[in-house]
This record gives sequence, C-alpha cells and structure tokens, in this order.
Amino acid sequence: MTQRSRQWQSKAANAFNTSGGFTLLELLVGVAIVGIMITVGAPAVTDYLACQRLSATARAVASDLQLSRMQAVSERVTHQVAFATNPPTYTRNRWDVATVSYVPIEPSKAFNLGVDLTSGAATVVFQTYGAAPAGLTVTLDSQECGKQRTVSVNSIGRVKLL
Repeated sequence: MTQRSRQWQSKAANAFNTSGGFTLLELLVGVAIVGIMITVGAPAVTDYLACQRLSATARAVASDLQLSRMQAVSERVTHQVAFATNPPTYTRNRWDVATVSYVPIEPSKAFNLGVDLTSGAATVVFQTYGAAPAGLTVTLDSQECGKQRTVSVNSIGRVKLL
C-alpha cells in the first residue's frame, strides 16, 4: 500500500468513527424551543377543549330531546324534558296515568364542566303525536369558550341544533 492510500483510508475511518450525539448546548436549545411552543399552544388547546365540551353538551341535549319525542309517539304517552339551572342538569320524564304526574325515565344528566343553561324553556313537553309548543329554545353557554349553542324545538316537534 502506498502512503496516499493509507492516508485516504485513515480519513475515511475517522469520518465514520466520529460521535453522532448532541452537545449539551444543542440539547438545551431544543428543550427551550419545545417549552416555548408548549407555552404558546396551551391556551389554544384549553379554549378548543372548552368549545368541544359546549358542542358535546348541545348535541346530547338535542339527542335526548329527539329521543323523548320518539318515545312519546311510539308509546302514545306525553314525555317531558325538564331543565334546571343550578346545578345545570336536565331530566327526561314520562307521564304516568296512575300517579297523574311525570316520573323520571332515567337519572338527571349534568351538563359538561363549564357549560351553563343561560336561557330558554324550563320544560319541553312532547305530546303523543310528537308536537311541542312552538318556538321553544334552550341556550347553552360556555364562559371559557365565549360561545353559545342553541337547541330549538318547533311546533311539530322537530329538534334542531343551531
């Protein structure tokens, strides 16, 4: 082997033997960048989750209103959904002829954390043919999200999420 080929081989070996790790300074800069990104992004994630809780609660209320309407028609018995503001809950009730009053179908359901009932009907009553009093609305509010969602029931009992 010539001297030139030995030099070339030693340079190639040195190139592959170098350490591929990070220095402490590079690691600290990377951790600082990740920390800044988390600090900037955390409030946006919190707001997003609050808005998702509001939407989920509105969908659950609309779904239970539709279920009460369907049960009123299929059972030919008046059904009611009663809302309470403190704490924000609602209960699905069924008319009982024996006791001449509404009896709960299931336990009261609480709204998601941070969601409040701001205005609207205290009760929604579905007749045996599915109709309800005209223009009933239930408005849900989230202070954390800064938005409102409204669930409306028209005179023929159609439930709509606005």
